[in-house]
Amino acid sequence: MYLHGKVTYYNSQKGFGFIRDFAKRDFYFHISNVIQGAVCKGVTVEFEGGQNDHGYVATKIFAYGGLGVVDQNHVAHTKMKV
Repeated sequence: MYLHGKVTYYNSQKGFGFIRDFAKRDFYFHISNVIQGAVCKGVTVEFEGGQNDHGYVATKIFAYGGLGVVDQNHVAHTKMKV
């Protein structure tokens, strides 16, 4: 099941961040799980949500809805994986 939310934090040097869904849950993500789009703070995303021993985890992430609050040094771009 896909969820929707916004990126609340992204560390481009370490390649991880957090997404808050509309139910106010925070999901950890790694850049390797971004399938399409640019990820930075404020970007709206669609993702598969799951849970592990450490908490909520986002996978299969699609970023859309503009660039949000952008620091050009903190934007990760990916292409569609086929």
